[in-house]
Amino acid sequence: MLAANSQVRNEMFRRGLLATALVMALKQFYSVATAAQLQWQLYPLVLALELCSDLHFQATNDYEWRDALHGVDLVKSCAGINFLLISLLGYLWLWRDKPSGLRLTLRALLCAWFTALGANTLRIFLSIGWQANLAGHAGLSDDESHRCIGIAVYFVCLWLQLTGFRLHKVRRMAVAAMAIYLSIALLLPLLRACLLGLALPTNQHMLWVVGFPAFLVALSHSRPLWRTLLTRPLNTLNSSFPQRRESIASTAARPGKQSASERRPSSPWKP
Repeated sequence: MLAANSQVRNEMFRRGLLATALVMALKQFYSVATAAQLQWQLYPLVLALELCSDLHFQATNDYEWRDALHGVDLVKSCAGINFLLISLLGYLWLWRDKPSGLRLTLRALLCAWFTALGANTLRIFLSIGWQANLAGHAGLSDDESHRCIGIAVYFVCLWLQLTGFRLHKVRRMAVAAMAIYLSIALLLPLLRACLLGLALPTNQHMLWVVGFPAFLVALSHSRPLWRTLLTRPLNTLNSSFPQRRESIASTAARPGKQSASERRPSSPWKP
């Protein structure tokens, strides 16, 4: 029994080490890559945005993309590599009971690529439509509004990915989603800063990436709040028809009254 537990721990440690090395390598590639080297992310994103909207992008001399009519620019930071890494860790964690190997890693990478494409497309659409309104109503700057939308979309997409879009698992997967998200959004920048001598994340950045997901997790665990949000519309609907229910009940209780269907003679023909 002890030998089996030790073997399981060694296997989990080996998988964690390999996942860390893979994530570090991809993050380092992204940090030094140009927009031209990220077209495998940017060009499918352009196609998805044009397919789902009236946006029309043209390539710039720097291999970035611009829609001059709507004033939308897709630059290197729009590639969504960070969420690709987050989604990759999510799939590796979901499939932790399956035999590890190159096939599993490639499968996780492919699924993470499609997931990142969908999440990134949604993030850009929401940024185009809501960024200015959110900044105006919440008193945020454009950068803070953009960051808020990005954190919300990426964290919720990871959360749903871990649940398999089964909402009854949302609360159960909250801690795992928080841990995976923070491992890329916070711990990875701190680790790279210590190893490579890079600048540490700002306090404002750490507050955003920790505080906003923590707020969403706390909201999901607030049973009274969810019960209020779900039952208030039903209670309002029921309370709006009390007289109708009472009249129906009183009519049914009168012994001398019969409905038209009860007075109608039955037909001798049977279907």
